[in-house]
Amino acid sequence: MDPSTTARSLEYQVVAVKNQSGEHQVDAVRRVVNEMAGKGWEAVEACGDEIRMPSLIFVKAEGVSAADFLVEEVPHVKGHGEVDEIRETLWRRHDEGWKVLTVLDSPMSPPVGVYKKDSNLSPSDSMKVVLIPVSITKSNAETIKREIMQQELHTKCKLQSVMHAGLSPVLILLSHEGKSDTEYLVEHAHGGIFSNQTKKLQEIIDLRAREGWTVCSAFEDVTLFPCVVFCKDVVASV
Repeated sequence: MDPSTTARSLEYQVVAVKNQSGEHQVDAVRRVVNEMAGKGWEAVEACGDEIRMPSLIFVKAEGVSAADFLVEEVPHVKGHGEVDEIRETLWRRHDEGWKVLTVLDSPMSPPVGVYKKDSNLSPSDSMKVVLIPVSITKSNAETIKREIMQQELHTKCKLQSVMHAGLSPVLILLSHEGKSDTEYLVEHAHGGIFSNQTKKLQEIIDLRAREGWTVCSAFEDVTLFPCVVFCKDVVASV
């Protein structure tokens, strides 16, 4: 999410993206982003919720409008070639002053990228798009967490979004300044359409936000339930 938004007053809202009659996914996402921007909300991440409904996660933000955001389709991920194509697409928009906020990747339609106008972007910035092969017998939550921390430590790139593509999540990371002093937490939602034990995405986010955590990203695990990556700055002890 945008680092200019701090954890002291964060309020989040999870909004399902429901296509209207004859509406394509990209148009539905654009409609929801614009409607929420008009109410003072900014998209920070996207993933399927606990009942597999494509959803956007918004944070309350002052002074935003629909003109601040761009929504468009991005390439599918089928292998490393497509990862390069995704990076080229996101970087082209970066050069035009658009910072990628999230990519909503649905198995039923092309992925949709959401960008925000940012005058502080620079050609010297760096972006990494990392494909992570994940086994169905292992937890990709811990794999992703380790990769995030390694990237921040060794490349000075912080996680911006996780684009889920089947069993191979794709990390989108952007360069940042300063020390690697961020703590990460991965929280799972559980339940589903036929379960009465659902742990809702909104409930997870609300709980952690009250504890001072920021939504860093979200993705679907191999179980197809959502996982949220939270982060907070580590305060050095005196």
